[in-house]
Amino acid sequence: MGDQASSVRIMLVDNQEFARRGLGLVLADQPDIEVVAEAANGSEAMSLAAALHPEIVLTEARLPDLNGIEMTRNLLRHKDRPKVVIVTSFDSEEYLLGALQAGACGYILKSTKVDELLNAIRAVALGGAVICPCMTQRLIRKMRSRPPLIPGGGARMLDTLSDREFEVLAHISVGKTNSEIAKEMGLTTATIKSHVSSVLAKLRLRDRVQAALVGYEAGVALRGPAGNGHAPTSSSA
Repeated sequence: MGDQASSVRIMLVDNQEFARRGLGLVLADQPDIEVVAEAANGSEAMSLAAALHPEIVLTEARLPDLNGIEMTRNLLRHKDRPKVVIVTSFDSEEYLLGALQAGACGYILKSTKVDELLNAIRAVALGGAVICPCMTQRLIRKMRSRPPLIPGGGARMLDTLSDREFEVLAHISVGKTNSEIAKEMGLTTATIKSHVSSVLAKLRLRDRVQAALVGYEAGVALRGPAGNGHAPTSSSA
């Protein structure tokens, strides 16, 4: 992944120049990451994204003109639909849930270690979703106090999933990437992508982050692949 052609194109958005430049210097040392733009506010970020087409946007949750959640919604209306990860010092379940509902692929605290942040960026680039581990249990508690994404917990809609699709949803719910799921289930990445697409279509969800939220709501992530009456699949294709 060291050549420029395979580098992940990233835009940084943070109104604090020191934080933005510091993160930029860290990412500049990574051969598989290219910082293509920096923005100090949401409006500037929207313009730069339209012109430069970054693959991933790392943004602070609180910005002076357009907060990270609003910006996420706006960015995902674009044809290119960059992946958005909130990187913030704002430790809030409300912001975390709001960001994921808006379509963000992750929520990382600025106190996260550099290696963990880099791993999170690479996981998102591969199609994964990342949540700071210290906030995962708080997210689950918060979700218990809000209306579900699928009315009634989605039990009937979950029953439309095949055993393999249900197992894929269980893996998505704990944040695994397609390649990790493929290795776990003994299938190809292309097959997993097909199953993910089918899960999203059957549950009428926008992306795998919403699928992860639905999995949390339904307890899929807690019960594991054999939950909801579905038998675990074998490792054969």
